[in-house]
Amino acid sequence: MKLLITGATSFIGRRIVNYAAQEGWSVIAVTRMNGKSRINNDNVCRVLELDMKDYFRLGKLAPNVDCFVHLAWDGTRGQDRFEKEKQENNCVCGMSAIKSVVDSGCKTIITAGSQAEYGLVTEEITENTPCNPNTAYGYYKLKLFEDALTLCRQSGVAVKDSRFFSLYGPGDYEKTAVMQCVRNMCLNEPCELTACTQMWNYLYVDDAARAVLSLCASDCQEGAYNIASGDSRTLRQYIEEMKRVLNSSSELRYGAVPYTKAGPVSICPSIRKIVEATGWRPVITFSEGVKLVARSLEVNGSLNE
Repeated sequence: MKLLITGATSFIGRRIVNYAAQEGWSVIAVTRMNGKSRINNDNVCRVLELDMKDYFRLGKLAPNVDCFVHLAWDGTRGQDRFEKEKQENNCVCGMSAIKSVVDSGCKTIITAGSQAEYGLVTEEITENTPCNPNTAYGYYKLKLFEDALTLCRQSGVAVKDSRFFSLYGPGDYEKTAVMQCVRNMCLNEPCELTACTQMWNYLYVDDAARAVLSLCASDCQEGAYNIASGDSRTLRQYIEEMKRVLNSSSELRYGAVPYTKAGPVSICPSIRKIVEATGWRPVITFSEGVKLVARSLEVNGSLNE
């Protein structure tokens, strides 16, 4: 199988490239300019350095791919998620990429969706849950998927939206809850936390990468697919499992950090659809994943500063 992937050096992109190469796929990795050095050339047949504004060229640069995984996206954290102009530009560049590869013979499109497409939902989230995004980030993630569906149906190309829920793992952004807590707990330092009463769901990033590849390889129907673990529980239970697994004496200061004006946001995703459609299931437990994160921090010297 011939795979084209943007965002190839991203947190999840690197894993998708590695697993695809292990499966014997021919991988064409798209990076930002000067990003080639961050790619393991043993795992790819070609590296394309390309600005997002030039994604309209992808089809000519990499024609007749079997699957196009589009991960590249600017402004994924903090206030950037509310910046309409930045998020709209992501959607415009994404659509130019999709149109280009479809015109050149691509058979399957995988968009990198998000739990943000659903907005604030208190009950179980299935792919039939109405989408009501409350950020520009969520709005334009959803718009890209819907616009791609409209375009690709005319060409008989399947579009599958991989909606990620709270991924974690080595190499993640250092200010996420998992990365901060693991670091502090390994040093037996206090953890400043919200009340952590909301329902949550964590998925190890390698499991997410395998889920994306299962959508690439399967002839399952077009549409959205939640990518999460089957392990939804309160965030406090996750935090306390981390402390137990790491044998930490850190003080857990629940309530030290206030919730935002929106209050506690809960997520409880269903993964029945992707399991039934592809046979994919998560294999890394949260305890195992936490140990791997801790080990990566020790290797990188972060705990010895």
